[in-house]
Amino acid sequence: MKSPVSIDVNDISWTEPRNKQKILHPVSFNLDPGKILGIVGPNGAGKSTLLRLLYRYQNQAQA
Repeated sequence: MKSPVSIDVNDISWTEPRNKQKILHPVSFNLDPGKILGIVGPNGAGKSTLLRLLYRYQNQAQA
């Protein structure tokens, strides 16, 4: 049986390495087990970038 997992994100950000454009400004949140988080915003707001960082498809240290 898997135990519940919480997610803590603290001051995650991303700057595009090619042109030094800040894509994602520092974001912090806590997601407790059983809770749902919706990420909404306009095109280019950094939603996909945030998910890539969380899944480690992009490494925050590259910024």
